[in-house]
Amino acid sequence: MLLLAPAAHAVNQLVEQRWALMDRCTEAAVATNPENTPQSYAKRDAAMRDCQRHNNVPVRDRLVPQRPQEPAPRTAEEPSRQ
Repeated sequence: MLLLAPAAHAVNQLVEQRWALMDRCTEAAVATNPENTPQSYAKRDAAMRDCQRHNNVPVRDRLVPQRPQEPAPRTAEEPSRQ
């Protein structure tokens, strides 16, 4: 039991360092593209992902909201739901 505590602490520190790097990448991307436009969001995503790949940390999900999938148009054979 006593041998596991130092190993767990070392793993915890490594995880915290990776999260800090990921946060710095996000902050740098937002600082370089501060506008709230779709183009700026896309540039932020690209900059954030490049920074994360460069620092060998897990790449976070996109900042740009994805458009919801639109339902397929109904065909004449489908009954309407009312």
